[in-house]
Amino acid sequence: LAYCGGGFCVDFEVGGRRFRGVADTGSPFILVSTCAEGAQASGLEDTDEMFAAGSARVVWRRAGLGLGGVGLGNVTYGTMLEVESYGGNGGGAFLGLIRERASRIRPTLLGQTGHRTIAVDLRTPGQESLRLSSKSLSSADGGAAVVSPLIKLLDLRSAGAPVRYYAAEVSSLSFGGEPLSWPGRIVAVLDTGTTGLGLPPVLFERYDELRRARAGEVGLRAASAVELRLASATGGDGGSGG
Repeated sequence: LAYCGGGFCVDFEVGGRRFRGVADTGSPFILVSTCAEGAQASGLEDTDEMFAAGSARVVWRRAGLGLGGVGLGNVTYGTMLEVESYGGNGGGAFLGLIRERASRIRPTLLGQTGHRTIAVDLRTPGQESLRLSSKSLSSADGGAAVVSPLIKLLDLRSAGAPVRYYAAEVSSLSFGGEPLSWPGRIVAVLDTGTTGLGLPPVLFERYDELRRARAGEVGLRAASAVELRLASATGGDGGSGG
């Protein structure tokens, strides 16, 4: 992985043409900005696709995919036309890493390649990496024990989501050191295609209210701090971020 434009990118080839795209756990598709030479018609109708940084008219094609020096065969991918970008990486290439989808959604990358697990390692600056494997998590690590707590992932398709996002239940959320009391369930989507923490409007309003109330007491920096913990597979806290 290489840091680029506020995200992490990976080099790949489609139809023999090289691209650098965002490694995106919030997206299911390969999307590029130009057609690869020798691309074949996919037989699928064009679609309008929406994403966090914009929207685009997408033409679906088929061509050979190369990733990490390995050929992965012919895959269906999208070429973006008439892009409306809201900033960030909108309009650039994307390597989508969501596997499972609703039947009405175009074929996902991982659904075509047969990969079973992904590992995005951002622990060491300058040595960030992406690894795809057809094996289970422990097998992909050569049998090494998983040292991080396992997070139970939720399938939001039952709530109308078009794909199976990497989503987890939030076990606790604090704004400015104050635990948030919330009547409903809060779910977080783990998305490497974005930076920082995004809050829906109703939660952001609560965050802004608490931040303003706490700023005079602890200072603006401390009042603006956010701590989020995800529920682990065993029912405890699986991890946090601030």
